[in-house]
Amino acid sequence: MESRKNLLFVSACTPDPRGTGWEQRAYATVLAYSRLMAVDLWFMPTADNPDLARIAALGALCRSITSFYPSLVNDDRSGLKARLVGRLTSADVLHVFRFQDFVQNVAHPCIVWDIDELPGPLRHAAPAAAVAAVPAGQLERLRVDFARCIDKCRLVIGCSPLERPAGCSRFAVVPNVVRRPAPAAAAPTADDRRLLFVGNLNYPPNADGLAFFADQVLPILHRMEPDVRLDAVGRSPASDASRAMVKRLQQDDRLRFAFDVADCAPSYMRSSLSIAPIRFGGGTRVKIIESFAHRCPVVSTTKGCEGLKVENGRQLLIADHPADFAHACARLLREPSLREQISGAAFETFDREYTQPVADASIASAVGSLLQP
Repeated sequence: MESRKNLLFVSACTPDPRGTGWEQRAYATVLAYSRLMAVDLWFMPTADNPDLARIAALGALCRSITSFYPSLVNDDRSGLKARLVGRLTSADVLHVFRFQDFVQNVAHPCIVWDIDELPGPLRHAAPAAAVAAVPAGQLERLRVDFARCIDKCRLVIGCSPLERPAGCSRFAVVPNVVRRPAPAAAAPTADDRRLLFVGNLNYPPNADGLAFFADQVLPILHRMEPDVRLDAVGRSPASDASRAMVKRLQQDDRLRFAFDVADCAPSYMRSSLSIAPIRFGGGTRVKIIESFAHRCPVVSTTKGCEGLKVENGRQLLIADHPADFAHACARLLREPSLREQISGAAFETFDREYTQPVADASIASAVGSLLQP
């Protein structure tokens, strides 16, 4: 029997099946690779997910697991650099998740780089007002460094066709996926007025989206539906800016926050609909895919559902202006039959496009040719 090829998987975050969007993507990719190759995982814990006990599930997928920080790798006393060089030498494929600095500084004949999404300053569309402008000289340096990294790679991966770098011919789509939830024990009652926002508030597009909804949409919606309330579920604020925003929004008794919950499924079950009021950023929103999986209808901005295989009025409702967003939420709250219709179509889309077998097949197809003699 032919021995399995070796993969070194280097991630800029903790692969976590119950984590934030990019952590779930990293985990789903490791899981897909584990069916094809022997995986050695190196990952860098982030400040808002330092609890490595949450990744016990990775032990069954990987031959070895190493957590590291670049400063320790560069410290000869740690011995990490020699270990990393050994893994690089024996790896048939080097898969890098995000982590542009690693791609920029490493040498390997078969680099697969999952950019997930294009860097914000390099996106084709003009940045939103909420995004600080990048000085021209710095922007040009970003372009040059990014292009050099692309040129070093045998394959570049993104979460949707919208993330293809300009001029990149070696590009493949591996969609974001979520785990299939257990069958729901109960459904929200038709007269419930509970909305749900799921997102890591340390990620600027999420923080901006929640503030936009609370400040501009909720007052309009409250006049139409006085009993409406919003649950915001996500990672504990780790920055001064996110903590300040949460403290301000907590003054509104229509908003309730829950941080670092072990499982979002109960939140989806309690909610009549979920919202994705995202105004900038890239990639595809795992929060929307999760909502689809839990049959929880969604109201999103155009940017929020960008890159997903959806149509307005079929799998979700799309609205960009505050009044339109409020009216879309009110419509779903008032029309149980519409909620059922949209959530059913959304679940079918999840089942067809955004489950682990889809990621497995995408990885096998994209990387399989690189493993041929």
